[in-house]
Amino acid sequence: MTDHMTRSLAFLTVACLFGALLSCSNGGGTTDAAADAGTDGANDAGQLHGDAADGGSVDDGKADVPPVELPPVFINELSAKGEAIGDWNVSGSDWAELYNGSSEDIDLKSWRVIDSKTKGFDVAMALPPGTMIAANGYLVVFFNHDGEGSPVLDKKLGSDEALSIYHPTGALVDMVNWEPADIVPDKSWGRTPDGGDVFVVFDKPTPNATNK
Repeated sequence: MTDHMTRSLAFLTVACLFGALLSCSNGGGTTDAAADAGTDGANDAGQLHGDAADGGSVDDGKADVPPVELPPVFINELSAKGEAIGDWNVSGSDWAELYNGSSEDIDLKSWRVIDSKTKGFDVAMALPPGTMIAANGYLVVFFNHDGEGSPVLDKKLGSDEALSIYHPTGALVDMVNWEPADIVPDKSWGRTPDGGDVFVVFDKPTPNATNK
């Protein structure tokens, strides 16, 4: 083989190798980075589409907390100028009657009461342990500094004030607000009918009984 033929053969070999490299690079292939990006993008898009199709959403890391269903407990009747009624409330304490509008007994453990419409659960007074209110029944809470009555809170009510009752979760269950004209000696002020939205002055207080 002549030197000329050897050089020609070497040239053709290099040309073929170079051509093959060009074909691999430009023949519709992709680099590893591009392939990875394409795969990741497809996976991400597929996940989001799947969530949307299922009616879901992207998880924000927060647990779903169902709202608390508050029992129908009402501040039903009260007297902020307490008077003895026969042998009942002989100490003349202020009092407030709660009404349970449900068909189940309610344990008032950790429930709180405060004579305010602005101060919240954190500063309210807890009802004593073991306090219960019967289904469709009543519970009178006494307010005095002498510990008379049960349950009793170390507080007196004013003639122009409010009263709030809170669920153990901190949610406000009921709040009433009265004025001096509503507080009359030997009378009471409350809802009509029991658990209703209308408030009147009752000539004859009816603690632990139907308002009328």
